[in-house]
Amino acid sequence: MSSVSSTTSTAATTSTATTTSTTAKSSGGTVKFSGLASGVDTGSIVDSLIEAESAPKTLLENKETYLKTKLETYTDFNELLSDFYASSSGINNTTDLNTYNVTNNGSDYFSVSTNSLAKEGTYSIKVVSLA
Repeated sequence: MSSVSSTTSTAATTSTATTTSTTAKSSGGTVKFSGLASGVDTGSIVDSLIEAESAPKTLLENKETYLKTKLETYTDFNELLSDFYASSSGINNTTDLNTYNVTNNGSDYFSVSTNSLAKEGTYSIKVVSLA
């Protein structure tokens, strides 16, 4: 840190100006001068301005990430929907959905059948008398 002082005298007034400069080298080899004669930290002001200028870029990067995630989600959903469609393509109408298998366990006295109006379940038949 170096300090330079100069004094100017005239017949009526005397003024003194002091300039303080800070030299710092960064990895890029830049030199910063901060607080020249005013005591204001211009380095932090410049950093704040750069940050404020880069805010739209940050917003766009965040939006890009969001949209990529949304696209991946829609792609995954579309694949699942396509798989569901392929697995359900054999079902063409309501009669395909309402088809039941009927079994007759050991009775030779009657036969059983069903149609699309049948309700799913287990039914028992009691033979009271034979004709």
